[in-house]
Amino acid sequence: IGTEHVRLTSVRLHDRTDNNDCLLTEDKTLLYKYGRHTSRGNIFIFSSELENKALMLVKESPTHLYDMLSTCDSLIVDGSNEGRLLNRGQGAYDKDGWCWLYGSTVGAGDCDINALQSSFRQYYSCQCALPQLKSTFVMSNTWGDRSQDARMCEDFVLKEIAVAKRLGLDVLQLDDGWQKGTTANSKLKKGGVWSGYYATDPDFWSVHPQRFPNGLEPIVKKAGLAGIELGLWFSPDSSNDFENWNRDVETLLALHRKYGVRFFKLDGVNLTSKVA
Repeated sequence: IGTEHVRLTSVRLHDRTDNNDCLLTEDKTLLYKYGRHTSRGNIFIFSSELENKALMLVKESPTHLYDMLSTCDSLIVDGSNEGRLLNRGQGAYDKDGWCWLYGSTVGAGDCDINALQSSFRQYYSCQCALPQLKSTFVMSNTWGDRSQDARMCEDFVLKEIAVAKRLGLDVLQLDDGWQKGTTANSKLKKGGVWSGYYATDPDFWSVHPQRFPNGLEPIVKKAGLAGIELGLWFSPDSSNDFENWNRDVETLLALHRKYGVRFFKLDGVNLTSKVA
């Protein structure tokens, strides 16, 4: 794309929304042809407006915040005409032979970053739809707006389904608050618990009768019509080294059999011993 006046746009993605409210940051810099530049991130776009060309490098791996064993930069640019994508984790040998890990994507186009990013999203969506990658999915979670369980109800979830469909999501997960029992994270009621759920209320994991007076059936039906699956939050009972683990298994299986739920977020797991 040329050796002079090349602009580099570095995009860093930030996961773990319990700690981050900004999910994306972007830096732009002009590369000096005799200089050296390093950067960390997931998406890197080189663009030359003089030549109307752009090159995209995508590192398809965990974000730089949680990339295990990563001690180096994601990108090194020597001058303005040679870039190296590092720590991609393309593959490795294990006891069973070669194991594919994360990959990379290279794209080229005109100097229109928005068009290039749009093309990449379309390409990525097609890749995720391949039969061998059928387990790939995009999920949203109702905990993200920090309302905790305050908004959880049938009307709220139906609106979430409509938005999830518009965004093209695969799974909508209902977090803490769909169930009858009250946890310590409740925003509406004090005195909730973080273990000993069955001792507190034998029906702790039944559907909340006031928030969902019609049960979850209307929610599941609406989600199905929108092409979206329903996920549920669940906290295994940590009390007495998980002595109720069999009961937890039956609870999850019952929810799966009744509502067809295949996605469960397991939270509040407190392992304090080898027995646990």
